[in-house]
Amino acid sequence: MPPPDIWLVPSQPHRPGTFPAGLYGSTERRFNPDHFQQWTWMHWCEKSNRMFSLPCHNTRILKFNLLTKCTEDNFVTSGFFNWKHETACYRKHDSSASHCESLMKWIHHTKGVSVDAQLSSEKQQQQARKRIALGKTVSSLLYLGCQGQSFRGHDDTDGNFMCLLQL
Repeated sequence: MPPPDIWLVPSQPHRPGTFPAGLYGSTERRFNPDHFQQWTWMHWCEKSNRMFSLPCHNTRILKFNLLTKCTEDNFVTSGFFNWKHETACYRKHDSSASHCESLMKWIHHTKGVSVDAQLSSEKQQQQARKRIALGKTVSSLLYLGCQGQSFRGHDDTDGNFMCLLQL
């Protein structure tokens, strides 16, 4: 059973002898520390001698609500210890919806930016872009009106107004 604490930084020891071996048939296999470079979310727990997904584990401990259902409890609660086809399992977990959601929530938690603040910021940016577009539309209308030019051509796409906006 993993410790119920939150890991802020992943523990990624690079000593090959650190990792215990498991027997698969007549072959002895152990964790390969080179995998830490490819999958930075990996965390080696010294207490349980198992590998965890740091963002998935931490979001479970912090009791964040996930919209997706986590089907890979061995990366979250019990720890991963199957070294026979580990790279396929890592790839599957890395592309899973629950891992992506946990990673996003963990990054936002560590940055201290709430979802409300992000939405508010995005809304302000959209409003600024729309103000600029509205200003260009109004100035184009005023220009055509002052010049006594028609707004439309034979259809909506080739008129003076559309050409001026594209310019």
